[in-house]
Amino acid sequence: MLDEDNNVVSDATIERFDNYILINSDRFEVFDKSYKVVIDEFEDPDTHQKLASAAYDFTVVMPTDAIPGKGTADKPYLIYSVDHLKIINLNTKYKTKGSYLKQVDDLDLNNEEWTPITTFCGNYDGNNKKISNLKVNNNSNAGLFNDLQRGASVQNLAIENCDIQGYASGGLAGYGYEGDITINNVSVTGSVKGEYNAGGLIGYLELSIYSSGDAGPVAITNSYAKTTIEGGAQYIGGLVGYSYGYWTFVPANYVLLEKCFSDSTITSTSDYSYIGGLIGYTES
Repeated sequence: MLDEDNNVVSDATIERFDNYILINSDRFEVFDKSYKVVIDEFEDPDTHQKLASAAYDFTVVMPTDAIPGKGTADKPYLIYSVDHLKIINLNTKYKTKGSYLKQVDDLDLNNEEWTPITTFCGNYDGNNKKISNLKVNNNSNAGLFNDLQRGASVQNLAIENCDIQGYASGGLAGYGYEGDITINNVSVTGSVKGEYNAGGLIGYLELSIYSSGDAGPVAITNSYAKTTIEGGAQYIGGLVGYSYGYWTFVPANYVLLEKCFSDSTITSTSDYSYIGGLIGYTES
């Protein structure tokens, strides 16, 4: 197989079936590229007659109903578009612990109502790209992610000009569950409103362990929020609204903040609120 510059694609495998040819190559993860397959001699499936050589030209196009990639650390699922971002919610393989996703381009959500990604346990690498104009308005957990679960990791991502409203609200996630969550080099700008919990990054962190086995802390490093946080929330923080945990199978985990800051304006319409520059309220 030859690429558009007539270079041999060395890792390509070609299988011929009755009605089609199956071609595989890791190069196909680069879209809008043209290739040529040259078959020197092949057999007609009906007459078994040896036929002359043939050449096929084709262009690799981006799939619209699946995310390209293999989901491994060295070959992650590649997020090229808003459609790919939406697909994460449609198949658990993209969200499971041990899956890897990498954002390739800046994504603009155009202030269209976003359905937060639920039960995310995987690894999302923003690749120093941004997601802009994120809008969520619901009566549940509100953010880019509905909830980050045990084992989740989000890094190298900027969320710009968000408009978040919900019960537990954060620019990145409304809810974090059971600890062992890593957030590194993530920033949020925009507006966050919460009915009960509100934080620039995460509204509510539940650090209790409800399943057996140890888990690490929630580690938030090299991250910041520059947001306007307001509403009737009882717990409001510049980064995290409320952090709570208690002993079950193992001791409660903790929140680690390192090299983080919040430059946010916080306003509460409630007569009874806990407000903090970084964390509104923590309890164990």
